[in-house]
Amino acid sequence: MPIIHIPVDNLARRSIVIVFALLFLMSALVFMRWGFGNALAVQAELPEQAETGIRWSPADPEAHFAAAVLRERSFFPEDTFLALEHLERAVSLAPNNYLIWLELGSARDRAGEPASAEAAYRRALLLAPAYAKIQWALGNNLLRQGRTDEAFRLIGSAAAGDETYLRPAVAVAWNVFGGDVSTIRELLGKNAEVRIQLILQLANAERLDEAVDLWKQAGFQESSEEVRKAGQQLLAALIGSGRFRDALYVRNSLDARTVAVIGKVLNGGFEENIEPESTDVFGWRLAPGSAPQVIRTDGDRSGGTYSLAFVFGSGSSDFRTLVQTVAVEPGIEYMFSVRYRAEIETQAELKWTVTAVKDSKLLASTDVFLSGGEWRTAEAKVAIPGDVDGVEIAFTRAGCAGVSCAVRGILWMDDVVLYTP
Repeated sequence: MPIIHIPVDNLARRSIVIVFALLFLMSALVFMRWGFGNALAVQAELPEQAETGIRWSPADPEAHFAAAVLRERSFFPEDTFLALEHLERAVSLAPNNYLIWLELGSARDRAGEPASAEAAYRRALLLAPAYAKIQWALGNNLLRQGRTDEAFRLIGSAAAGDETYLRPAVAVAWNVFGGDVSTIRELLGKNAEVRIQLILQLANAERLDEAVDLWKQAGFQESSEEVRKAGQQLLAALIGSGRFRDALYVRNSLDARTVAVIGKVLNGGFEENIEPESTDVFGWRLAPGSAPQVIRTDGDRSGGTYSLAFVFGSGSSDFRTLVQTVAVEPGIEYMFSVRYRAEIETQAELKWTVTAVKDSKLLASTDVFLSGGEWRTAEAKVAIPGDVDGVEIAFTRAGCAGVSCAVRGILWMDDVVLYTP
């Protein structure tokens, strides 16, 4: 097949080159204008700056979105409507951008247009059906419109998809359903995360029986930071209400290392270390200070491997109490007992006391410790009132003032026990 040559003169060639050059230059100018306007709007700190960027790139949805966000931060009522205008323009330019539809829904909600806000949220949900933030926004929109069932289906989905929505979801449901735990669990689920938030709500509402029942049903063992925080809050509420047996149950589920028992002293033989700054209510709490020295020792003991020595030295008026809270059965008579050996000189009365935690009423005290070379037993009967289920046992100093409180020497103690005779 013969090749046909079409002659093109030099003028035509130059014209084509010029046309393509002009087209390239115009395209470059358009992109430069768009890029400059976009950068100006997106990086703006004031809405007027963003709107200047829009004048450079009026068809840029990001520029309109940026201007809308800045207008929404203003406290001027007219800016609400300007923000809406920018968002409406942005979605018309980017109809498949779910983030813009979500923001448009929020803006319409703030402008008091729930029905049109719902439409925007639904468009966003259609574009991103698994996005929890959209589910949450639409759910709350429907709730404000009185469509409770549909609202909580979406709120529950949002909470299941993003745990940051779990606490507010339970709080909203609590307010809507008047603290009806069964209804809330049916709507939001019966998983551990929902239980935790309901326990917190119940504790705050002082519905402690239900909070404890829910904690026991869950069988929580400390497995997450959220469980630990919820347990500590419930524990504090129970102790504050004088419910020490329930508090003991919660405490044991949070600390698998040591198990405290109702009517028993924890680590009464001092076989485990005493932590000076322990926050465990049911463990030993030693008052801060440097005198007397308090030492766990295997050098002299009544039983087991260790005892606890209070080293007073050559004579000091300083003193450190040793205290433990024990959960007890109301209306029961216990015996309190402690083994000790004292090589001390003092005018003060060193002894152990047992008081009711709820009102600090003295229930019993041992005899004053006697100095001597042998191990002795100090004990006391403790009658627990019918309305008390927590006592405080304490090593104390009494019967002195000022320099007469000084103690010289060493005191060893071991086998601190509370038992039913």
